[in-house]
Amino acid sequence: MTTGSVVNETLPAAVLPSLDGTMVDFASFRGKKLIVFMWASW
Repeated sequence: MTTGSVVNETLPAAVLPSLDGTMVDFASFRGKKLIVFMWASW
């Protein structure tokens, strides 16, 4: 398992739901700095 930060890498194309239920397309952030925090409970 890999953990840690990835800096200056291209984010794969994805559309995911936000906390309020609206869909967010990562492509809309192209050219901007973005922090993506993902977690899961197994």
